[in-house]
Amino acid sequence: MQYFLGLPTFKKEKVFAPSLFVEIRKRLGTSYWQDINTVIIEQDITYPTDLKILNASRQKLEEIIATVCVTTNQEMPRTYKRVARRDFLNVSKKKNAAISKYAKAMESS
Repeated sequence: MQYFLGLPTFKKEKVFAPSLFVEIRKRLGTSYWQDINTVIIEQDITYPTDLKILNASRQKLEEIIATVCVTTNQEMPRTYKRVARRDFLNVSKKKNAAISKYAKAMESS
């Protein structure tokens, strides 16, 4: 904490009183915090799941394979991209997919 405040050396005593933030909040008043709440916008955040991580790694691996094949002048191997993508989309669109469907989608990846 002291490093982020820019203090030149470490001090054992407290940098500020614990009630300082309470005092600042009271001084600013409720209208300030209501204005801030109107500025804050909720965003649609997606959380990583095993299936999303697996799909992302599959896509990255396909890119690596393509790069290696181009640089070494080799023919692209069969990767079943379309089948894997189709299975991923079919499973990910369902809200409560059964475990067996996840396993099947992972097998084709």
